[in-house]
Amino acid sequence: MQSVKMVQREGCWVKQTERTFGGSSEELGFCTKARPRWAEDRLSRLVQECMAQADYRWENRALAAWTRGEPIPPQDSDDQVARTCMGQAASALGLEVQNDVLKSRLADVD
Repeated sequence: MQSVKMVQREGCWVKQTERTFGGSSEELGFCTKARPRWAEDRLSRLVQECMAQADYRWENRALAAWTRGEPIPPQDSDDQVARTCMGQAASALGLEVQNDVLKSRLADVD
């Protein structure tokens, strides 16, 4: 019988296996990306948050696959994720601007 634990050490996942009659082993899995220094401006911050969420989703898929003994899925390229996140952030900011304009018009009407 053996006990298997998944632990994170210095940003990398490690599978620790301890056997009942002594002995243990470790298997290095994958490492996570370093978290960014958060930007002050709204657009950059929205892009960073989107990219961090994409990394988090991939890490969860990778950990689940690795735990089941399956190959770790490939990550989307940073360029592809950045393009997607830029589009989402621009759309979100556009909606915020439209909401501000509508609020201003409503205030004028009142």
